[in-house]
Amino acid sequence: MKERRTHPRLSIDLEAAYVFRREPEAENKISVLNISAGGFCLLTDEEIVPKTEITLKIAVAPDKELSINVASAWCDKDEEEDKYKTGVSIRDAEGNDFEEFRNFCTEYGKNNPHLVQPRGDSRI
Repeated sequence: MKERRTHPRLSIDLEAAYVFRREPEAENKISVLNISAGGFCLLTDEEIVPKTEITLKIAVAPDKELSINVASAWCDKDEEEDKYKTGVSIRDAEGNDFEEFRNFCTEYGKNNPHLVQPRGDSRI
């Protein structure tokens, strides 16, 4: 199957959190497994069904947290870790946080060139 991703995806291990936009007071801790300028792969404790809108809160530095609006594109159970791998795509590509995130991706990619290999069934 042809690779459908439009941005290179970089392996990363970031702690983050998300909130459902319909329940902004309930913050959930997650891990970010890889990033690109178009989306993320997350490791979550709960299933996030496709098209669910969430806000990611990502600490890109000890004193800097970015908030990015995303929507889930797919969610697969990871039986080995008893968690869910969830692909999300960026929905709000405007504003300072998104620009800072793009800069973070660029700098991270220069210093850590660990590209994720394309999968045959890539979805974002």
